[in-house]
Amino acid sequence: MPGPDEPRRHRPLAARLDRHGRTMIVLTIVSVLLTAATMVASALDLIGPSQRAGARAAAAAPAYRDAGKPVPDRVADLLKRMSVEDKLGQLVQVDRATLSTPDDLATYRIGAVVAAVDPVPATELADRYDAVQRAAQAAPLAIPVLYGTDGTRGAATYPHQAGLAASGDPDLARRIGRATAEEFAGIGVDWALAARPDLVTGLQGARLDEPTSVLATARYAGPADREPLRAAIAQGVGAVVVPVKERAAATALIKGELRFPGFVATDRAGVAAIDGAPGVTGAEIAEAINAGVDMVAANNDPRGFVDLLRAEVYAGRVSTGRLDDANHRILTRKFELGLFERPLTDRGLTAAARDQAQRELARDAVRKSQVLLKNVRGALPLGKRGKIFVAGSGADDLGRQGVAGGTGTTVLRGIQAAVGTGATVTYRRDGAGINGSYRVAVAVITGDRGIDAADRATLARLRASGVPVVAVLLCTGPVDVAAQLGGWAALVAAWRPGSEGQGVADVLFGDHRPTGKLPAAWGKSFPAGFGLGYSGTPPTTGAPRVVASPTPRPTPTRRASSPPGPVPTTAAPAPTGPAPTPTAAVLACAVDYRVSSQWQTGFVAEVRITAEAAVDGWTVRFTFPGDQRITNAWNATVSQDGARVTATSLDWNRRVAAGGSVSFGFQATHGGTNASPPTATCTPS
Repeated sequence: MPGPDEPRRHRPLAARLDRHGRTMIVLTIVSVLLTAATMVASALDLIGPSQRAGARAAAAAPAYRDAGKPVPDRVADLLKRMSVEDKLGQLVQVDRATLSTPDDLATYRIGAVVAAVDPVPATELADRYDAVQRAAQAAPLAIPVLYGTDGTRGAATYPHQAGLAASGDPDLARRIGRATAEEFAGIGVDWALAARPDLVTGLQGARLDEPTSVLATARYAGPADREPLRAAIAQGVGAVVVPVKERAAATALIKGELRFPGFVATDRAGVAAIDGAPGVTGAEIAEAINAGVDMVAANNDPRGFVDLLRAEVYAGRVSTGRLDDANHRILTRKFELGLFERPLTDRGLTAAARDQAQRELARDAVRKSQVLLKNVRGALPLGKRGKIFVAGSGADDLGRQGVAGGTGTTVLRGIQAAVGTGATVTYRRDGAGINGSYRVAVAVITGDRGIDAADRATLARLRASGVPVVAVLLCTGPVDVAAQLGGWAALVAAWRPGSEGQGVADVLFGDHRPTGKLPAAWGKSFPAGFGLGYSGTPPTTGAPRVVASPTPRPTPTRRASSPPGPVPTTAAPAPTGPAPTPTAAVLACAVDYRVSSQWQTGFVAEVRITAEAAVDGWTVRFTFPGDQRITNAWNATVSQDGARVTATSLDWNRRVAAGGSVSFGFQATHGGTNASPPTATCTPS
């Protein structure tokens, strides 16, 4: 029988057997796995080397490379893989022309490049874009660059934002945005920095990942941009550009109140102006980024910029949370644009020729943007006969029309084309040589806050000739014209019309009627929404054609120098009975009062005086029946005392031949009703 210690002697053996069994099991599993691997390898050999490489690549592809995944998931995956260096570079925007070598794009992981759209073939611009993107692909994570421009491209330059707003045609703005996006897509531009709020939908399309979609930009330079910015964000604009002087207020509004999900970038001036000293410092960079700016223009030193930003991050003066937030916003737009899937230019779009269609669209936009602000006695539209004098700094200058380095038709060339051989057109920029033989002078003048000094001198020269002056004002917004308005027969706000000056001529000669309205008030001269038409507005109900009664000859009286006492018997008795008929020295005239344009709280009226006898100076008096108040007048000195109005001739229109007529006009407000004056008097002055 076994002793009491026998079971112990068998335990080591059992243990050894158990270990042996486990070893055999492991060896069996390994054998099976090796066999399976051999079978897979054999299968891959049958598939071929290229398919085998593709299978390995698919298995190794990171989530951010998977176009089928939602954008937020792709952004989150990429952020986890990014080093600090990767994240620093995404905040940097450089000018392509200042890159010392394309290798800098990969070395410093640059996030955005901006470039001018030079007047070179589209294929060359596309080559430049592709070279930038290929250089960026050399970085470890191969994050594509966001490539932007603040220029324009193509056969046409469109009217300034204010002009498109004056057109009141949102579909026109959408079509211009689409045409611009298609042009940009053909040369590789992803980001339109100079985009206007009214172009957002057209530029970005229904989805950003469409082949012809381009990231649009809103700009914020101060409180006046608040509502346009709000509208742009509501339309889904991708980026907002701010000057550094507005950094704190702008980002508080943009990211706080308006909850903007895109990224905020500085303008191309960068942050150098923050401390007022030359050069860029780390403190300036940190201040801008901590204020909420996500992308900063590095000007001509991306290497130094990244070094300064890195130091601010490692010192804790820019938090990693702020760094990640900026990256999240920028990368989201890059994924939405489809840059990771399509980093190079679609050459099919590059080859598309749309020049004539672009120019026709631009010309239509110019026509619809013109605002007729004054038109005395039907000075416009112009006829296509006789002698026409053209002057002014903007008449034959594409730059002043808003065209930088491109081609187009100036307003002068448009006028010449409009009249053909039917009229003689003489051009002198400064107005020299004009005389009374011309039937009209067209002054194409410029100025954004006031009329340029040179143009003021030109206008004075034109007025001195006695020829009616039609002023065409090239501008980007409201201009104070009150001091000059009285000397013009007509005024057209043409904005910066772009490349198609022919569209301005179309309106001047009546080939297209003016339909534009002011998008904002022009001081006290013209309210928002104001704009005349050639057909005018019929007179208000009951507006009379007032015929003034002849002014009676005053009763003769003794001269003050006569001695007191009875009248000599030889003196003629004082006349009795009705006053005699006026002589030629007394003005008997007809006054025609007409409202030419009217809106909810205001109106424009024209008063025409027709003389029955030749006069040298005239005064018209009438009384408003309501609360009308005159705010601006032309072609007369007009004053108002309560409801009583007095208008007196100016030097240049005081003489009226027998049977001739002159007119003056004014703009006024009213409280809701606008009955016309029941009577008016017209006397010599």
